[in-house]
Amino acid sequence: MEKICKYLDLQYGTITFIFCDNEYIKELNREYRKKDKSTDIITFAYQDAPFPEIGLKDIPLGDIFISLEKALDQSEEYENGFKNEIQRLLIHGVLHIIGFDHEKSREDEIKMMIREEELLKLF
Repeated sequence: MEKICKYLDLQYGTITFIFCDNEYIKELNREYRKKDKSTDIITFAYQDAPFPEIGLKDIPLGDIFISLEKALDQSEEYENGFKNEIQRLLIHGVLHIIGFDHEKSREDEIKMMIREEELLKLF
């Protein structure tokens, strides 16, 4: 994640990664997104402009919650391995932190998918 954040110029902020189970992420999804189901990842971005001034450290950029249960299920479904699925979800979450949002439009979804694939290939 350090390499990815450095590549995306996010070396001056802090992102918190929280790994949880399906039950916990379902509660978050219900409370904050009004969706009563488990999901693989939920991201809470804290900055509209995610790039703090150079020299400032530990500026909270956001929290990324990942359901390990969902990641395991998806790794089996997509046959890509658990480690690869976690890596994909971590990258996905960081992209949300810097402003990508695949739920806004199909065009935004495609942009995010392209960037996600680019980062996966790099790292």
